[in-house]
Amino acid sequence: MPTLTTSSTQRLTQHVNAGASGAIALPCAHQTIKQLKQVDSSFARQRPAFEKLLVGPMMIFGEMITGGHYLEVLRLGKQMTTGRAKSPSYMSLHHSFVSETGFFGAFYRGFLPWGLLQCLKGMPVLFVQNETMYQLQARAGWSSSTAEKTSGFVGGAAQAVFVCPLQKIKVRLSHPGSKDA
Repeated sequence: MPTLTTSSTQRLTQHVNAGASGAIALPCAHQTIKQLKQVDSSFARQRPAFEKLLVGPMMIFGEMITGGHYLEVLRLGKQMTTGRAKSPSYMSLHHSFVSETGFFGAFYRGFLPWGLLQCLKGMPVLFVQNETMYQLQARAGWSSSTAEKTSGFVGGAAQAVFVCPLQKIKVRLSHPGSKDA
């Protein structure tokens, strides 16, 4: 999204004020806005890249503490019992977790340290995607549409590199005797 600089805002204000006195017609003011947007539309970073290193993990942490981690625990419990003669339902898994440790214990079961490690999966997707998009547009001169698509692919690939090993560690530690782990 293009931003207006102080000088361009002042020029726009002068043109609009002149238009109010009758010296410049409204279509001219509209044309001035269009010209200012073209002049100021050069690509610039919207936020510092290091902020993306913090925003991504904070988003995932928010997801984890508001129920995302518990849904992961239920999913893992269901996956580890699939294929047995009698696989429990999600509701029966929930009841067994709550009866073992209480509601709060079941809700944050295994949160430390593995739930917190999941926060790392938010780091690469935002940081790498943002940095790649900036480099493709600013240095390589790619169009916005092509740079967005390519940087999204690169950010997803970076996330996969981080997330897959973490998922494997989580499964192995949560179910140590399983042959699937």
